[in-house]
Amino acid sequence: RSSLMVGGGGTAKTSTALMYLQKFSLDTMLSKRINFSSATTPFGLQRAIEGEVERKTGKTFCPPGGKRLTVFLDDASMPLVNKWGDQVTNELTRQLVEFGGFYFLEREKRGEFKRIENMQYIAAMGQPGGGRNDVPNRLKSKFLVFNMVLPSTVGVDNIYGSILRARFNPKQSVEASVIAT
Repeated sequence: RSSLMVGGGGTAKTSTALMYLQKFSLDTMLSKRINFSSATTPFGLQRAIEGEVERKTGKTFCPPGGKRLTVFLDDASMPLVNKWGDQVTNELTRQLVEFGGFYFLEREKRGEFKRIENMQYIAAMGQPGGGRNDVPNRLKSKFLVFNMVLPSTVGVDNIYGSILRARFNPKQSVEASVIAT
């Protein structure tokens, strides 16, 4: 099942997804990162996905070399909401995740469904507000949702404090006045 990470800024959504993607062997798994913004269009999203797959048979496409492809959709809450309250880019995303493909863009094949196999999806979005929209519930229902929270002050001190204490210490010829602050 596809996964969606939701959280405020600084909760390591993107870092978590990228670290996860690095664990795969390139012999079996490919990855594609697509950054959403207010300028992301359904056409641009579809072209980005189509650029990563090749024809398998007829109207069925898949990643090259019989591999799988994990698509990371970063900032999924950023596409614009149109005057009817829709996020058309996210509706295309839903169609891709739910039905495993989308319709051909070419005029002579319009209305024909392009099936895309061996794909999985990871998405990240900020909490709605401050220029970020909420994604449609129809899209969220296709994902396993994880809420990413900011680490506590103690957690930050444990992580970064130990790094700083190792770097700034008397053995490194750092003045005591720098260490004390």
